[in-house]
Amino acid sequence: MSINRDYVEIAKDVKAAQQGDAAAMDRLLADVQDPVYYTCLKILHSEAAAEDASQEILLNVFRKIKSLNNPAAYIGWVNRITANYCKTYLSKKRHEIFLQKDEDGKDPFAMFEQIDTENVPEKALDNAETRQMIVDLVSELPDEQRMCVMLFYYDRMKTREIADALDVSEGTVKSRLNYARKALKEGVERCEKEQRINLHGLSPIPFIGYYLREGAAQSHSPITAQAVRAAAARAAA
Repeated sequence: MSINRDYVEIAKDVKAAQQGDAAAMDRLLADVQDPVYYTCLKILHSEAAAEDASQEILLNVFRKIKSLNNPAAYIGWVNRITANYCKTYLSKKRHEIFLQKDEDGKDPFAMFEQIDTENVPEKALDNAETRQMIVDLVSELPDEQRMCVMLFYYDRMKTREIADALDVSEGTVKSRLNYARKALKEGVERCEKEQRINLHGLSPIPFIGYYLREGAAQSHSPITAQAVRAAAARAAA
């Protein structure tokens, strides 16, 4: 989850919101409303479902903020709430796979957490066509794989954190990510041939998170802090 504010400021607002500071709570909701909506939009494949989901998630954040013991963990806490909600929503389509490593026996995930985009040619990263291709290919993944991809690459959760949030084994999370990575690689190769996309000799697969975050910058949540407060008031009434 990409947040514009400093995490120290966020932690201060959490403490203030827990003491009843409405303005601080509104800032906290504003911090996460777009990232939560984008995560739900890509996982749930529906604008209406994403809007409903993000409102419910933000309502949970609003109602449960006092239960957060570590204010510095606010973003991770919201990520877990989001993951849990999306998992419940997709529970009827649950499908388990168990491959834990790629074909050469290596764990591919440590590499993706340490990608340095500063060393990548600017023309490769600032390619709107490539970005849209990756976003579209992620949208085509099966539900469980798409959810893990969004939580891992966009929300930057660790595989263990995803496993805890979804109540599955870490091996299952790695399995889903591995299958997704293979599907995305095949999709990129197909698009490169069929659509004649010029990737400048660089595979975009290691930069999935970068492209998703760039795509998220163009997507804004219809759910605001004011809407959350209004929904909470209606529920209370």
